[in-house]
Amino acid sequence: MIALADQPLVGAEAVRRLLTAHASGAVAAVASYGGQPRNPVLLHRAIWAEVSALAHGDVGARAWLRTNPDRVVTVPCDGTGSPDDVDTPDDLARLVGSDGWPLTPPGASQPPQVDPQPW
Repeated sequence: MIALADQPLVGAEAVRRLLTAHASGAVAAVASYGGQPRNPVLLHRAIWAEVSALAHGDVGARAWLRTNPDRVVTVPCDGTGSPDDVDTPDDLARLVGSDGWPLTPPGASQPPQVDPQPW
C-alpha cells in the first residue's frame, strides 16, 4: 500500500476498497477521485520488482501504472475522504475548520484530542 503522509484526509474506506480489490485478485489497485487516479495505491508483491525498475525520482509507480493499464484496477473512492495534499501552510489552512481544529476525516467521530501538557 502506498499512502502519502501529506494526504491526511484520505479516509479509511478508501483503504478498505483497495484491500477488497486486492483480495479479489487485482495486482495493482489505484484509488480514483472524480475519475482521476490518485493515492493511495496498492501493489501486489509479485510486481514490486517490475515497478521498482521503472520508478525514478518523485514519480514512484506512475510509469509502471501507465504502461500496464490492463493490470490496473481503478477503485472509485469519491465520498470516502479527500485526496488533497498538504505542501504549504496555505494548504494546511484550507484543511482547518473555523474552530481551529483539523477537519475530521470520514468515519472519525471527532477531531483528535490534543494533550495541553508539554512532553
